[in-house]
Amino acid sequence: MVSEMISEEEITQIILDFIRKETGYTKEATFNVGFDELTIKSKEEIDENTIKFTLKHFFEEDGFSQYPKFHELEGYVTLDKEVKIIDWYLEEVYTGPSSTLGLYKQNATKD
Repeated sequence: MVSEMISEEEITQIILDFIRKETGYTKEATFNVGFDELTIKSKEEIDENTIKFTLKHFFEEDGFSQYPKFHELEGYVTLDKEVKIIDWYLEEVYTGPSSTLGLYKQNATKD
């Protein structure tokens, strides 16, 4: 099974790296990142070769700003037995009114 081949920390890092690449919400995009946090809400083993993780991602552009500059994403990522992302969905459910990086607009699954 996928979950037996790799630790939870490694899975979280793989998903977080993917989200950063997909959205552009990275430390390189803004220098005063307040937080960049991934929460795995649930995991579901689809079969012995695939596992689906439902997630929430918070990214705050500026930890020093008194105005809300954060992005909240929800969605899922499905990994195969080689720990490759084979399907995903991300949706920005909240964007702080003072955010400068813009709204994540992909909102589509991988082809």
